[in-house]
Amino acid sequence: MATGSDTVLVDAAAHGLERIFSFALSPDGRALAMGGSMKDSRRAIFVFTPPGGLWEIHSGSGRPFMVQPWTPDAQQILFTIAGPQPHPLMRIGATGGTPIDMGLPIYGWTQVNWLSLNPDGTRVACTAGEPGAEVWMMNNFLPR
Repeated sequence: MATGSDTVLVDAAAHGLERIFSFALSPDGRALAMGGSMKDSRRAIFVFTPPGGLWEIHSGSGRPFMVQPWTPDAQQILFTIAGPQPHPLMRIGATGGTPIDMGLPIYGWTQVNWLSLNPDGTRVACTAGEPGAEVWMMNNFLPR
């Protein structure tokens, strides 16, 4: 922002992506997690690190993955799965692995209203209610 110039950070087409649904900057500002679709119709979660490294950490052929915040230690990425409510809240390692269902159903519209974590990860805020007209906060969210 200091320079006032625009820069293309991720050229989706150059990496075989058809669309980017959501993204979240890592807490240290060094990486960007993205949920998107590939030209072959797969849905995936990607991690981008400048100056151009993009790697797929999870994919599937079903509903879109909506990337939510990273954990404060930048080791995991939270995401929801779009579609009928509630949306399951999942987590995956920042370098990949098997996604883990966190057992917290989200009733808000996570395609539009993302979750928000406080800096130490002990509280999470998300929309809830019909049609996502309430903001809820949960204490003691991430295990220590």
